[in-house]
Amino acid sequence: MGHDVKAGGHMRDWYDQPEAQEVLDEQAQLLPNGATGFLECPTVEVISMDGVPIEAVALMKDYLDGKVPTMEFVNRAEAFKNKLAHKAKSLQA
Repeated sequence: MGHDVKAGGHMRDWYDQPEAQEVLDEQAQLLPNGATGFLECPTVEVISMDGVPIEAVALMKDYLDGKVPTMEFVNRAEAFKNKLAHKAKSLQA
């Protein structure tokens, strides 16, 4: 059928012979994060946990780790509670 390998008749020689730069440009367009981009873990950011702001969760963690004294923890937790109550009240209005 005219595709004699010995005579240089590879199908790619006849039908598709892109320049290396064309191939690289196409890959860069279709795979912006590179050929292994699909294997990378996605970045996930938690903004709340069951309606509790992530800042409040971080405060609890710091308290449990001993980085925040008890009274400061209570005062800041009360501030979060008031903020959430105010937000809920303004949504109802």
